[in-house]
Amino acid sequence: MLEKILGEDAIKKIASEYKVENWSPKEYQEFFIKKYLEEAGVEPEIIEATGKKVVYRLHNCLFLELAIKMPEVMCDILHESFHEGVTKVMGRDMKVSRVTCMGKGDAYCEHICEWSNK
Repeated sequence: MLEKILGEDAIKKIASEYKVENWSPKEYQEFFIKKYLEEAGVEPEIIEATGKKVVYRLHNCLFLELAIKMPEVMCDILHESFHEGVTKVMGRDMKVSRVTCMGKGDAYCEHICEWSNK
């Protein structure tokens, strides 16, 4: 899917721009969440950050109108495909789970990112 490719391209661009060779929770937090997502305008908030896990919330959805009308497409397919691309480039030891979703009526989208071998 195109969204998976967009996720892959985003991480490759960030890695190149900031010279990231190993995506740990620290780099993910600093470059993907605080730089990329913030610059995209999704208003990220980091809830928890450890050496193995980052939990963050997105308080703005760029596609909220469509997400509310078609959450199964916008959130369940497109959003998840984007994150598949992100994790593919970052390494298979990282997993992203979305636990809340604005498109499905929640106040924010919350993600839990866990690293299995860090």
